[in-house]
This record gives sequence, structure tokens and C-alpha cells, in this order.
Amino acid sequence: MEQHIVKGFDRDLDKIKDHINKIAGLVESQLAYAYQSLNERDILIAEKVIERDKKIDKLYQELLD
Repeated sequence: MEQHIVKGFDRDLDKIKDHINKIAGLVESQLAYAYQSLNERDILIAEKVIERDKKIDKLYQELLD
């Protein structure tokens, strides 16, 4: 019985870790795009950064739920 609980717990931790890694990857690319938009003074890239941020917010909220 105890082994079953541990496996379930490990599975849940793996899901959380995968979710965090996905968010981290998106944030990393967002930082690169934000830097590029500032460096090039490109409003279109900045707007894409803002739009993509909504996806990160959604994923973060899913993690909290």
C-alpha cells in the first residue's frame, strides 16, 4: 500500500516538474524576445511578448490549481 502512495506522489511530482520546465522555457524565450524588442525598438515583437505572456500566466494558474 505504501509503495502505491509513493509511486502516485512521484508521478504527481514529475507532472509538476514538467509543468514548471515548460513555463521556464517559455519565460526564457520571452526574455530573449523582450531584449530583442528593446534592442531593435520593435513594437511588433514587444506586442508578441505581451500576447505570449498570457499563455505563461495561464500555465502558471494551472500549476496553482
